[in-house]
Amino acid sequence: MCSPDLTSRTEITEPVRKEYTINPYFGRFGLRYHPISRVPGSFHLGVDLTAPVKTPVYPLAEGILEYSGFSLQNGNYVLLSHPHIVSDDGFVLYTLYVHLDACKVRFTQYQKMLREMSLRTYPQIPITTDTVIGTVGDSGDESGKHAHLYIQCEFRHPDGTIIAIDPAIMLGHEPD
Repeated sequence: MCSPDLTSRTEITEPVRKEYTINPYFGRFGLRYHPISRVPGSFHLGVDLTAPVKTPVYPLAEGILEYSGFSLQNGNYVLLSHPHIVSDDGFVLYTLYVHLDACKVRFTQYQKMLREMSLRTYPQIPITTDTVIGTVGDSGDESGKHAHLYIQCEFRHPDGTIIAIDPAIMLGHEPD
């Protein structure tokens, strides 16, 4: 699904442009111990990038704002679609940025109403790779109360099928 030439066909940028680390124990994509329940065999769909609190967060690629808000599990989060990044079989890339200190992009109440009425097709807010979409934080249900950014990348098909991919690969890191 995610061919090695994905990054050669698409400009992928660093979401944190200061030095960061990927948590080697709980922050990698794949099977691991759950950081809160300590249950083995939990599947982590993203990567955790540890960086100083309030560090600006940028999107991996240009895209469209799908949602930003707060939930108890994710804390402050931003969801972007990247309609120009499409697989040969019609899957579109989506990126999710979680545990943010603050969301810097959002819809107004009026825009939220229009999005609900238009089945989430209007208005569309374009996001460039230079747009600060949030800042690194520790909001939501996360381990250790340390500042980090959780990134999840997945390809979504119009038929509802979702395929998660390792964000570390997109960022040029070796998979675990």
